[in-house]
Amino acid sequence: YVWSLAGLLDAKVSKLRQAGETLRQMEREFSERRTKRRRRNLVATLRSAGAVLSAAGGEDQDVAPEADGAPSRPRQSRRKEPREGWDTSSASEDGLGEFSEDRAAFCVAAHKQIAADVSEEFSATPALLEPLKGAKKKLLKGEYSQAFVPQSLPEALSMHIEHSLLWWDPLQLCSRGGSNASSASWGPRRPVAAAQLESFEWFDELSGFTELLGESDPDAELVPQLVQRCVFPEVARRLRDCWDVTSAPQSERVAQLLDECLLFETDESSSSSFSGLLDVAVQRLERGLAELAPEVFVAAPEMQRWYASGARWRLLWRSCKIAQCAVQLEGRVPDERLARPG
Repeated sequence: YVWSLAGLLDAKVSKLRQAGETLRQMEREFSERRTKRRRRNLVATLRSAGAVLSAAGGEDQDVAPEADGAPSRPRQSRRKEPREGWDTSSASEDGLGEFSEDRAAFCVAAHKQIAADVSEEFSATPALLEPLKGAKKKLLKGEYSQAFVPQSLPEALSMHIEHSLLWWDPLQLCSRGGSNASSASWGPRRPVAAAQLESFEWFDELSGFTELLGESDPDAELVPQLVQRCVFPEVARRLRDCWDVTSAPQSERVAQLLDECLLFETDESSSSSFSGLLDVAVQRLERGLAELAPEVFVAAPEMQRWYASGARWRLLWRSCKIAQCAVQLEGRVPDERLARPG
């Protein structure tokens, strides 16, 4: 069993890492396209009203002001003017359909490369844990720990956890509103859209394994160790690269993710600790505010046009929306840190 598991890790870990990097790139590029499009639209609107960005980026230089009298897009024309900037983008504008298809195709390919040729003995959680359960029960008191089994399990089981996370979509990037989460199929599995880790098939099995010998079980900390090792980095990545800070549903899911991770925090000094996730969340809010509700300067001759424009309302409502989303983190992020982005 041990040699077979070691051989599996040697053969598959590099492929799993490659698949993880591909997924990171896919989600990051999708989110960046969305942000850049919305930023360019906002910058054009602001400039058409006589405003100048206080801190313009390189990509802002070639954004031309909207022409006077230019027709609004159909989606915008249906809104009441003061709400401009509050509502988030439609799925069609973000290319959600194509991205969802790509994500499903990616999972099919990842399964073929990583798990399709792996026997159930090492791909199914109950079968994977069965020899370990036997060893824990049969070895004399202390021998299980003396053999360094508890110390080895986080690394040995990480591949199993990380492979399952390829199907995780906690911010529901591929099913906005959750309408497709229950019906979609990504290869051999359905996507996992919930923030709670109980939704994964391995969670209950591992939890039961760590309680096999009661309170003195030598693997009592295995689940928190695996969550910090495998899940915390995935949560941090999605906060940093994918969280739309103007989306109330996504911000609510971010709060749920932080609540879930807090349950598995055991060492505040660890670099992968919960406090590190809070740092990433605050940094994402600050960056989102700068990108999607930037500071502007309006010269005195342009002031009348600015106050009469819809651009001012759009910027105001966008700022209010981000503030509303930031409030979702109240009670999780210290107040002094949460107030800093504003």
